[in-house]
Amino acid sequence: CCVTTATVIIDIDASHLSLLIHFLPSTRVAMTWNRKTGCPIHCFSLVVCRHPDTKKWLAVQETKNRGWWLPGGFVECGDDHFRAAVRETTEEAGIDVDLKGILRVENSMNRRGGRQRVIFYAEPKDSLQVPKQTPDKESMGAAWLTTQELEEKKSIPPPDGLRGKELLDWARYIESGGTIFPLQVFASEHTPVPNSGSREDAPAPKQPDAITFSNLANDDDSLDGLVRS
Repeated sequence: CCVTTATVIIDIDASHLSLLIHFLPSTRVAMTWNRKTGCPIHCFSLVVCRHPDTKKWLAVQETKNRGWWLPGGFVECGDDHFRAAVRETTEEAGIDVDLKGILRVENSMNRRGGRQRVIFYAEPKDSLQVPKQTPDKESMGAAWLTTQELEEKKSIPPPDGLRGKELLDWARYIESGGTIFPLQVFASEHTPVPNSGSREDAPAPKQPDAITFSNLANDDDSLDGLVRS
């Protein structure tokens, strides 16, 4: 595909890097990418958080009348998926969390770019911390909800109902014993391979096995290797 002459303006601020491309009115452009241009990708972190005592699920009431959903958001420039997951849960739900594992990594690509979502399993650092009660630009508030309460909201239109049934689906999945994978399955490039001998000065850390919710409920020691510092 051919791309004709264009004027490129780069606008950088504290939290966003946007590339604005202004084309002449008569220009025809194939919105695509290749090896030379690289693939633009939008990354998001989502958090499925369960209270260790009440077994309820953390739900956020979104702004703009979008309904109830799980905490999460865009991975900003300079962030990574882990920090974004913790930050977004604090901002949207008012709860500080420990990430315990990964439920799924989703990646979609098309001619215009890519989209990647990492869905974490988490628990609150402080089981007595109260979810957000005062609306702000991030959310209208948050609450701990049972699976039954999520079921009831599924049939109600937003803003009182669910934005989507993703949180409900993951709640059912975990409650039925679905696998929660170790955080180490999602690593930065060039992270040493466990037990590869690439670090002679220190033994490679033992990688925990994948876990299920029944493991989480019955063996707190199994979480030690899964919590990211």
